[in-house]
Amino acid sequence: SLDVPAGTQLELTVDVQAADWVQFDVVEVHTDAPGRESLGGVANDTLVPAALTQTLNPTTLPTDGGVVHVTQTFTVTVDQSTWFVALVRGTGASAPIDTLTGAKVFAVTDALTVTAH
Repeated sequence: SLDVPAGTQLELTVDVQAADWVQFDVVEVHTDAPGRESLGGVANDTLVPAALTQTLNPTTLPTDGGVVHVTQTFTVTVDQSTWFVALVRGTGASAPIDTLTGAKVFAVTDALTVTAH
């Protein structure tokens, strides 16, 4: 967690490492936003788009020794206390996982909380 003055610009660096057969093509940053609230014990299934998105071509990602390694940096301005979560997903095939389970690539970080004063 961070404690910063309101209006501070932060660089969020998302470091993704995966086996070279894992095909991911989107890195997103999500944050607190109107519509994300879950009140009174009722789940909120409203989709609020990512605050920041970087689309990648999975066929051109750098590999070394069977590992894909991608670093994406996002710049955000923190005007009020909030949180950030990075999400990596794939929309294409990632054999053998999708062959066995039908699942697509999906990974998410823990939240980074930021207190603005």
